Amino acid sequence: MGQLTIARFRGDTTFGLVARITSTFFGGLLGTVVWYISTGTGRGNAFGLATTLGVAFPFFFFMRLYWTVPPMINIIFFVTCMLVVGFSWQNTHFVAGPFTAFGINLAWRRFVLVVAGVTAAFLFSFLPPSTTLRRYQRSTLSTTSTELGSVYCSVVSFANVRHGVDTQEILNSLIAVRLKLKRSIMLRTNIIYEFSLRGRWPAKRYQKIVEIQLQLGYLLSHLTSVVERLEPAWSRAFLRRTRFLDSDFQGDVLAVISRQITPCPLFDRFTVHHHGLNVVRQEADDDYGLPRTMTVDTLEDEQYMCFCVGVATAFGIVTRLDRLMVATKELVGEQYHIHGVGYVSRVGGVEMGTRTSSLRPGMDA
Repeated sequence: MGQLTIARFRGDTTFGLVARITSTFFGGLLGTVVWYISTGTGRGNAFGLATTLGVAFPFFFFMRLYWTVPPMINIIFFVTCMLVVGFSWQNTHFVAGPFTAFGINLAWRRFVLVVAGVTAAFLFSFLPPSTTLRRYQRSTLSTTSTELGSVYCSVVSFANVRHGVDTQEILNSLIAVRLKLKRSIMLRTNIIYEFSLRGRWPAKRYQKIVEIQLQLGYLLSHLTSVVERLEPAWSRAFLRRTRFLDSDFQGDVLAVISRQITPCPLFDRFTVHHHGLNVVRQEADDDYGLPRTMTVDTLEDEQYMCFCVGVATAFGIVTRLDRLMVATKELVGEQYHIHGVGYVSRVGGVEMGTRTSSLRPGMDA
């Protein structure tokens, strides 16, 4: 039982401890009740046991299939119940050794063995090398953030220079990132069973980071498919429009992804140039052979449609990076907010009040 309980992470081992002890205790009680209903104070007979199990089995089967508890608790509960009933019958009718316990005597022995095994596994989980789900979650999110940055660089490189970059490798990397994030969602279920002096696990904040990274993965996949359909001239115009060829802007983006500095928000830098309805800015030196101004033919051009979708996708990526930085700051404890900064009153003047309250707006931005 100890070998079955011990797991890679301490939280999973603790969950196994709680689940096995609880399910074994109540499963043993249920098995004892079923046994004594069929036998009374005697040693039982086949007809009484068959009748009792015939009544109990439909309820057991229904609960086994539709009971909304973790599978480990469900399985061990009914396995323990039937072990008590089965071995009680065997020890009263087919005695093959000195062990002849049945009923409650068999149930408490089973419970003691399970408690001894799972307790040993729980104690061994604290010995080095000891790993926790909390640390695994942090390292996973850090790794996926770095991998998303690498994929982002690959997508921009593919849009700039088509040769030397395989789109299938980009898609495989994105699939791997999604699988890691999905697996982290499944594994974090047992984090609540890990005891830590740092306090409760901020599940909602970690969930926000996971959701943002999943959105970034889908946006990068979408951007890859859009870039594949753009012709070289339109691709260059797209990179110029989104500042993906601007070294200063790319430095800010990569600094956010690598968590070196926090030059956020990136949205202000992304929209520093106002293009209006033009494909290429009027101040640009090269138009790549594309029309500078908007025409009906440009609107009907399929390349322009892909160009617009790519710009919208790039906008989504930049805003998600800003959200990712804010979510990470909230997670590590940076919550310095000054109320009223940037607030613009919709009503002229300041509402009169006391000397203190009149100096502060009635609501914060």
